[in-house]
Amino acid sequence: MSLADKVLFFCLSFILGIVIASFLKINIFLFYILFLIVAIATIFVWLNILVVKDKKKLISVVLICVVGLVVGFFCFSFSKPSGDSVANLGEDKVVFTGVVDEAPLDKINKQTMILDSVEISDNSYTDKILVTTELYPQYEFNQKLKIQCELKKPGKFENFDYGEYLANSGIYMLCYYPKIEILDHGEGKSIKKFFVNLKSKQIDLINTNLSPPYSSLLSAIILGEKSEVDDSTRELLSRAGISHVVAISGMHIAIISFIFFYLFLYLGISRKKSFKYIFVILFVFFFFDIFVIYCY
Repeated sequence: MSLADKVLFFCLSFILGIVIASFLKINIFLFYILFLIVAIATIFVWLNILVVKDKKKLISVVLICVVGLVVGFFCFSFSKPSGDSVANLGEDKVVFTGVVDEAPLDKINKQTMILDSVEISDNSYTDKILVTTELYPQYEFNQKLKIQCELKKPGKFENFDYGEYLANSGIYMLCYYPKIEILDHGEGKSIKKFFVNLKSKQIDLINTNLSPPYSSLLSAIILGEKSEVDDSTRELLSRAGISHVVAISGMHIAIISFIFFYLFLYLGISRKKSFKYIFVILFVFFFFDIFVIYCY
């Protein structure tokens, strides 16, 4: 069985595990029993107690599928809020501290920021709170803030479940125009801070060399920074049915990889070498990008 087949079986099983965990309330104990049954059946096949054709291939497929199912199940289980999540807080006025988890997004007359490492009355909570406040003063990534506000749970708007949308990013509570005090500017170094600064420098580079709306559109396409895209541009993209181009995702990388892959095949390069060359190109592009930005 080829590597591509193994990856395909694992991916399909992984997706199936997520689907089973999301639609059926299956206890983790049942997955444990399933794993034992498959393990015992695999041993029987290996010892020729159960006679099958091409037992090596069968065992490989079964083990890959089981691992994919279990990993998918656990990934979905761990994505749900735990007992100490902010999702379990009530809609009350509270005073809490938190760390700005990402670079704040500037809108026309406001800014939004995501706070992690939330603490209330010396109790620590997991997951995040989305804070909306005035445009000024400007806050920064990794700052520790003390906030006083009334927490709100995200609701539904017509056919759009805002709560489910935010839950994909681990956000379960909202806070509007609070009283904010900066406790720590978070000047320490971290890998995430490096990438946040890298993104900011790229946006500055684009804004310096292009005028609106081209600068905002390019920032949205390349970096997923949609805060500066004006409403008229959003409406035009929506009417054209191409709003997804300003929502950066794995699809962008997949399309680029797809183009390079078939270009290499057209030039007579084998499939195996084409895959290797794609990884090399993405790797070189990433470090070239860092070099250009920090030397700019």
